[in-house]
Amino acid sequence: AKNLKIKLSHEDLATILSQCYCTIHGEKGLKMKGEGRVQWDPSRDLYSARDGVPRKLSGLRAIQIGVSGSLSEFYAGSPLSIEDVTELAHRVAKAHGQASPKLVKDMMDELDLPEERTYYPRCERDVLIRLGMMPGETAKSIAQIGF
Repeated sequence: AKNLKIKLSHEDLATILSQCYCTIHGEKGLKMKGEGRVQWDPSRDLYSARDGVPRKLSGLRAIQIGVSGSLSEFYAGSPLSIEDVTELAHRVAKAHGQASPKLVKDMMDELDLPEERTYYPRCERDVLIRLGMMPGETAKSIAQIGF
């Protein structure tokens, strides 16, 4: 399997997100309301791992976006660039498999990882509220999910 880093324009990402709805992890019987789905997972600390898995960061979330149908076709035609980062992913996994936290950190420090930062999409306010990115009912539901 390949690990790909896919870069989209701000505008194309906003278009995709505007057609998405938020799902709460663990909900059963949820029907898709459209061709896009957003799910919020615990964010991970790549620099510390336990039993080969990066530790979860309390209070921080990472977005997962799922697309289907014509939205999937739009996504497939939108990349500004596609980079194969499979080798980097294997090196990260190898670092996470080390026995001591110091070895994990030392190996991770040797990797050329991109800087992670908070990203705010250029979406309309109602979209940000619907997806839980701004205060509202969805954000309240997301906040109640345990890690």
